[in-house]
Amino acid sequence: MLNFFSNFQNNSNKLLRITVILVFLFSLVITIKANETGKTGRTSVSSEGCGGDGCHAATSNAATQLSVVCNTGMFAVTPGGVLNFTLTISNPGKVKAGTGIAVKTTETGTTNAGTLAVLSSGVKAVNGEIIHTSPITMTGGAVSIQFSWTAPTTPGTYYLRAVGNAVNGNGKEDINDIWNWMPVKQITVSTTGVDDNSAILPSIETTPNPSNGIFRFNISGLRNPSTFATISDMTGRILRNFSNYNIHDGKLELVWDGCDDIGLQASNGTYLLAIHNGNNVKIQKVVLSR
Repeated sequence: MLNFFSNFQNNSNKLLRITVILVFLFSLVITIKANETGKTGRTSVSSEGCGGDGCHAATSNAATQLSVVCNTGMFAVTPGGVLNFTLTISNPGKVKAGTGIAVKTTETGTTNAGTLAVLSSGVKAVNGEIIHTSPITMTGGAVSIQFSWTAPTTPGTYYLRAVGNAVNGNGKEDINDIWNWMPVKQITVSTTGVDDNSAILPSIETTPNPSNGIFRFNISGLRNPSTFATISDMTGRILRNFSNYNIHDGKLELVWDGCDDIGLQASNGTYLLAIHNGNNVKIQKVVLSR
């Protein structure tokens, strides 16, 4: 009888140890998997940035550079107007990158200003900020991410902030992942600002909108032969890439049948038509309602 209880206790202890190990391994896998996506609240220089939580290098490093350009050439916009931006993350020798982008009411505060929307794949809007959905492939040690910002209706100065991480692509979060903050950019919202929906960008006439399945886009004012168009959802996932079209006298007509590139119907909701014309991007929201 004593041997029975002794064996029972030994087996119970072994089972407990195995259970503890399995729980630890499971939590480790979940943590690693979760950290493949970006995290909000990291764009301020007073935050942890891409460090902390045991992930990536502990401190920022100038080897990773971040720069941003506004397609109007000016960081100024009218109240309620829209600006389009391109953020570039670069670090020679690195193969993938992650990011966090925000516009706040102060340089280091947490209050969002205006509305950010994604224009590139690989990123999504979360809690008023933009973060990567998974590590984004770099080409030649650099990657560009496009997004738009709709200004608040209240004039004032707002702060565009970003953090970027350039990684070696080994599937691990270690000290060889080099990150840095972007120098904060001030955006002035005033009645003398420039709106990316103004005449410097192409104009888009959409009929019908909303639509139950067929959209016709008449685009004019194309000033650059390097033009391509996409349809994406509100998280930035690209559903449709338009190709094989001809531009005549700066004009282009496109038709979207409400399907993605492989012919699957998109679900009801709001989508973004993006016309990329040289360095400019014109965005229009369309509503699919079958």
